[in-house]
Amino acid sequence: MRRNATDAARLLEDHYVDGFGVKTLFDCVPFVDPATLNTSRLQCPIPDDGFHAEGIEYVALLDAIERFAGGGTFCAVEAGAGWGPWLAMAGVVCRAKKVEQIRLIGLEASAERFALMTRHLTFNQLDPAAWGGG
Repeated sequence: MRRNATDAARLLEDHYVDGFGVKTLFDCVPFVDPATLNTSRLQCPIPDDGFHAEGIEYVALLDAIERFAGGGTFCAVEAGAGWGPWLAMAGVVCRAKKVEQIRLIGLEASAERFALMTRHLTFNQLDPAAWGGG
């Protein structure tokens, strides 16, 4: 996990950046008080990130990306995606690893949450128009 957490976790006015370089608007996580976010756990989420997921979930995604041979398209699917945290992480980490083709598929029943997912991906320069989202 540490070899993929190369960005400095930090809190900014309207969002935070985790150690993987994923930017998350506080609007995406209204259940979190920014004052309570622990940047060391955002840097390397062991045993967890403190509010969203356990370390093993991060390891599973990173392992899948590292095992990807790079000979085709890396595809990530998130069902019940909410704001798309795993899609964004997959896209940002793959981009950092110079994966040429990335396909992100987010399934979300709520129109409001789908719009939030689209905003989150766009905020991370993962333009839904480029991969058929919308």
